[in-house]
Amino acid sequence: MTHRAVMRAKVACLRRQQGVADSAATAVRLLGIGVTHLRAAEPRLILVGGLPGAGKSTLAGGLADALGAVLIRSDRVRKELAGIWPLTDRRSPWRTGLYQPGRTAAVYDALLRRAADALRHGESVVLDAGWVDAAARDAALVIASRAGATPVELRCVAPAQVAAERITGRTGDPSDATPEIAARLAAGFAPWPAASEIDTTARPADAVAAALHRVEQVGTNVPS
Repeated sequence: MTHRAVMRAKVACLRRQQGVADSAATAVRLLGIGVTHLRAAEPRLILVGGLPGAGKSTLAGGLADALGAVLIRSDRVRKELAGIWPLTDRRSPWRTGLYQPGRTAAVYDALLRRAADALRHGESVVLDAGWVDAAARDAALVIASRAGATPVELRCVAPAQVAAERITGRTGDPSDATPEIAARLAAGFAPWPAASEIDTTARPADAVAAALHRVEQVGTNVPS
């Protein structure tokens, strides 16, 4: 489609030189179609972050499905690196067990390595993690830049009570977060001004639609 649009635009330009009416407008329209298709084909690295219970995984899954992107979830990677089943309960006090700082750093390193590999193959990637640390976000942006991918930063938000209810009501989920852990993470969450906030209190489909709109905006350099 992109090649055909560009070729037809060239023909319209030639006709414009020959004095055919409306050829210039046709060329502009066809070139616009070509640019739109090229942008749609660009790989994207989408960071979906936020506090526990904010709806990250639901949004990330819906977004990956809608875009046909590779989905990588930090909670699953953490359990995989430890050699245990993803649904194994490994809740522990703050920064102990599987959640020691060194283990968390290894999880983010693995996330970014896998993302880089997928991007090299032309795949878009959705990374579902907390992204509490600004340094981790910066490292992700470096990966995107090296791969020529468009970075998109999304932060899921929900009222504290809603998030707490989600956390305590979880079953069959890799996350080991508790309301206490969520409070600790909230206190240490580095400012993230580059992220677009996605309200997840409405229907999941509405949150995904809002996220998709933002992805499209970033791809066309439209300000939020």
